[in-house]
Amino acid sequence: MNNYIIHPFNNKIETGLRILSVLNATYPKSYDLQSIVYLDYLTVHSGDFDFKMISLHPSVQNRKGELLIRREMILSSIDLFIEKGLIEKLYTDQGIEYIASDQSTTFLDTLSEEYLLNLQTRSIWVNEYLENLNSKTLKEIMMDFIKNGNSNLDII
Repeated sequence: MNNYIIHPFNNKIETGLRILSVLNATYPKSYDLQSIVYLDYLTVHSGDFDFKMISLHPSVQNRKGELLIRREMILSSIDLFIEKGLIEKLYTDQGIEYIASDQSTTFLDTLSEEYLLNLQTRSIWVNEYLENLNSKTLKEIMMDFIKNGNSNLDII
């Protein structure tokens, strides 16, 4: 008998696809791990920040806690997608950053599931809202959101 536990949601593949979609939408920009954690949250819970958007995942109580616990899963997902040649690791003056590879667009274009199409829409939204922000400003926005519930991205 097989004793594997199957986690159909929020596993390495789903998380990796979200990260890949965001990195692809923001290409050629690269991000450090903490910024990717923030970008993933913005993608999944876009409705918290733009009331015209419907969040990709349901709004559950205490979802802000995801910002604290998702880092390890996101890193594992990035490592998996690096192995598959879809994400690249860069060593920069600011530290380790991640960027979509040349194959990411081609790969994502082969996917047609409704969830992934909705994901790509939200990834583009994240890129448009945060296009001119650096990692420090993104962190300030997310810290304000965690502490005060302020989800106003109009500071751009």
